[in-house]
Amino acid sequence: MLFDSVAFAYFLDPNPAYYLRAEELFGRIAAGRITGISSTLVLTELLVPYYQRGGGNAPALSATVRSYPKLEWVEVGASIAERAARLRATYNLRTPDAVHVATGLERHAGWFVTNDPRLRRVEREGIRVWLFDELAIPPT
Repeated sequence: MLFDSVAFAYFLDPNPAYYLRAEELFGRIAAGRITGISSTLVLTELLVPYYQRGGGNAPALSATVRSYPKLEWVEVGASIAERAARLRATYNLRTPDAVHVATGLERHAGWFVTNDPRLRRVEREGIRVWLFDELAIPPT
């Protein structure tokens, strides 16, 4: 299961509408019930707001996220970059989205956990898109 930056954001900075689902998914990864993968690009996207606020917590957050149990971090190498370029051209994706999808396809992920319905178009590539908005627990 491939995780987009938004899944980490919902888990780390609890959003009442999405936190419980994010917590459940990350709990399944830690327990070894699902295989979790993410591109290292997630770190770039996730840390930007922390650096915009002065960066004090960014190194600790990075270390915490990178050491999450049983979550594989995939470096963006030439193969992923080339696949991302094709995906970007074919589906008119933003570069970060294309890199995330390419990462999932390289690692044979069956699911892409995100909250961007525009990414449904990549399902033709053989990866299913799971949206938080469709399965989120509403706030009480």
